[in-house]
Amino acid sequence: MPSTPKVNFNFINNNVEESSPLNGISTILARTTKGPVLDPSTLIKSITQFKRMFGEEIVPDGSVSNIQKALDNGSILRIVRVVGKGATLGTVNEGNAVITIKLGDVTKGLKLTTRGAGEPIGTGNTYTVKFTKQQNTVYYQVIDANGSLLESGPVFTYKSKDDINNTSIDYLALAQWISINPYFKVTLGDGGNMESFLTELAKADGTAVAIEVTLVESSEGTIGTTETQKPTSEEFIAALDFVRDYTDAYNIGFSHLEQHLGSASEAIKVYKELRVMVDELNEFRAFIEVPWFNADGSIRTKAQVIAAADQIVNTIGNSKWVSYFTAGLKYNNAFGISQASDVLGTTIGLADASASSYGYNYSFAGVNRGVVPNAQGPVLPNYGSPARVDDLEEFAQHYLNLYVIKDTPSFGKRTVLWHNFTSQVKQDSFRFLGVTGLVLNIKKTLRPIMESYIEEPNFWGTWKEMYLRVKPLIDEWVTNEAMTDPVWEGDQDATSWNDLVVNTEAEARQGHYKARFHFKDIVALQDITIDVIIDKASKSVSIDVVDNAA
Repeated sequence: MPSTPKVNFNFINNNVEESSPLNGISTILARTTKGPVLDPSTLIKSITQFKRMFGEEIVPDGSVSNIQKALDNGSILRIVRVVGKGATLGTVNEGNAVITIKLGDVTKGLKLTTRGAGEPIGTGNTYTVKFTKQQNTVYYQVIDANGSLLESGPVFTYKSKDDINNTSIDYLALAQWISINPYFKVTLGDGGNMESFLTELAKADGTAVAIEVTLVESSEGTIGTTETQKPTSEEFIAALDFVRDYTDAYNIGFSHLEQHLGSASEAIKVYKELRVMVDELNEFRAFIEVPWFNADGSIRTKAQVIAAADQIVNTIGNSKWVSYFTAGLKYNNAFGISQASDVLGTTIGLADASASSYGYNYSFAGVNRGVVPNAQGPVLPNYGSPARVDDLEEFAQHYLNLYVIKDTPSFGKRTVLWHNFTSQVKQDSFRFLGVTGLVLNIKKTLRPIMESYIEEPNFWGTWKEMYLRVKPLIDEWVTNEAMTDPVWEGDQDATSWNDLVVNTEAEARQGHYKARFHFKDIVALQDITIDVIIDKASKSVSIDVVDNAA
C-alpha cells in the first residue's frame, strides 16, 4: 500500500548540563556530622551548601573548621568524609520499601538507607520521612526530631494510560532524586540493579504499559550511621583511594588528622601513603600541617616544630608534590573570643583564591596574595620580624612554610603566609609551589584536548589541528607570565610522510604520535639586594680667577 510523501520531526531533549574545567578546586579528607561517606562527587562552593550536605566538621579541640576557612577564602572543595570502622548506615521504615512501583507485571520497592553518618546514634537522632501524592506527583519531606523541616520537594511525576494519553513517567526526575538527594541512598528491595529498573521505566514512557505507585506516607529513620569507634589510620588511608576519581582538584589535605588519630606516629602512617599516591599520580599537591602544639596543649618552640617536621619528612620522604605548613593562626570564634586554630584550611583557601584570580603559576605566599585579613596573627612567635631573618632561614632549610606578621605597603602589619616551598631536595625550580602548580595546570588543561584526538586519523591533518587548539593556551600562559620561550615540537607542519621530523612513518602508522613542549618557567622572586651608598664628598677645589685690571 503506498504512503504519501511527508517530513517527520522527532523531538529529543538533550538539555544536559555540561561540565567545564574550574580553577581553585581542592580535596579535603575530614570528619563531618553527616553527609555522603567516601563520596567526593559533589563540588562544595559555599558554607551553606556544606552545612546542608555535611552538617558540621568534627574538630576535636573545638577550634575553627578547616573546611570553613577554605570556603571563606574562596575554595571550591571536594570532601571525602571518613567514618569509623564498622559504621553501619541507618535505615528508614526499618529497612522496608517506602515507595512501591508496579510497572505492568513487574513490581519493585524502593528502600532507603541514610547517606548521613556521624557520631554514635543517641536519643533524638532520628527523623521522619513523609511521602505524599498530589494529583500525579510524588512529594517527600524530611523532618527532624524537633519538628523542623530539613528537606522537601518533588520526587517524580507519573500518569498511567487513559483514554486520551499513553503512560507518562518522568524517569529522569526520579533518577536525579536518587542520585543527588543529600539524605538517602536508594536501593531496590529485591537487590536488583537500579539503573536497569530506571531503563525499564524509560522504555514504558509513552507506551500503553500500566503503572501504579504506592507510598508509605510516614516513616521514621536514624539520622546517620552508628559508629562503635572512631576512625583509625587504616580508615583514613582507605579514604585516599576515593581521591583518584576526581583529578580536577589540585591540592589535597587531611583536616585535623593528628587530633583525630591521637598520635603523630599514626598520622605519619597516613601521610606516608599520601606521599606515595601523589608521587605515583603526579596529579595533586599535598599540603601537610606540622602541629604547632604539644600533646599537653602547650605551644611548641621553634626547635620542637622543626623536630616534628623532620620526623615527618624523614619518615615519608621528600617530594616536589608535598609541602609543609605551620605556625597556627588566631581566629575569633563564634563568640568573638580569640582561639588558636590550624592553618590547613586557610592555606588551601589562599592557594585556590590565588589560582582562580591569577593562575596556578603564581605564588600564594607574600604580602600580595598571602595576606590573611581576618586572622589576629600566628600562634607561634612572629618570625616575620626583620630581626628574625635567621629564624626564617632555618625554617626554610627544613621545608617549612609558615604564617608571620609583615609590614604591608598599604595596610600596615598583616598576617601573611611566608615561603612557598615544596619539600623537593634538588635545588631545581620544582622546589617552588608556583612551578608545581604550573605543570599541573598544563597537564590538566592539555589532557582533555589530547584525549579528544584518540581514535582520530593519525596523520599530519590531525597533528595540525591539534597544534592549532593548543597554541592559544600557550599564548595565554605566556601572557599570564607563567612561562617564556615556549616551543611546540611536533610534526604539525608536515604535509607528507617525508616531512616528519619528530616522529617516524613506522611509528605513526602504528598509531603513535609524539610532541615535545619546551618552555622556560618563571619562578617567584626570592631575594632582593639593594645597595644603599652614601657618596663621599668631592676633594676638588674650584678657583675663580678675577682680572682686576679689567
